[in-house]
Amino acid sequence: RMPGDGRAAVVVALAVTLLSALGYGLVTNFAASFAEAAAPEANAGMLMALVGAGGLIANPLAGWLVDRRAASGVVAAFAAVMGAGIALVAVLPMIPALLAGAGLLVGIGYFGTVTSAVALLAKRAPEGRRASLISQQQNAVDVGIGVSGLLFGALIVAAGAPVLFALAGLLLIVAPLALAILVTRRPAAM
Repeated sequence: RMPGDGRAAVVVALAVTLLSALGYGLVTNFAASFAEAAAPEANAGMLMALVGAGGLIANPLAGWLVDRRAASGVVAAFAAVMGAGIALVAVLPMIPALLAGAGLLVGIGYFGTVTSAVALLAKRAPEGRRASLISQQQNAVDVGIGVSGLLFGALIVAAGAPVLFALAGLLLIVAPLALAILVTRRPAAM
């Protein structure tokens, strides 16, 4: 059995990974074509190249931060960065110059979340359960990305792309931070 704070860390790692993977699926399925229409001088590959570049920044930073800070807070903070990037996608039709910032923030946030969640599990999960919990974390990635196409495909038709990107970004800013605050204040409850 894991102590209460270990369970809380696992909940944060898995839940925030799932939320971030939903956001990543939104970006990979819908943001590239939306960005291309909003900024005709850009192409769909440009946004994803920026997302990848953000990952190159985030991965070493995530490991470094998890070694030095409260890991649950690091995971949540990276997810919030991703949320800010997705929210910026919503305003690309008005300010196409934000494409670079949006792509970098999404990449820093998504890859930082996934990397710091794995590092959190490696650091906090009991030795006999680490591999199983990391595989569950990777399943959260696959489920989030897989579900996002269906979920956001329906929502984008109903709400419109800018509204969907803005709301998804806001959710990714607020929900992970709220979860991290909740588990740090009441670790025994998780």
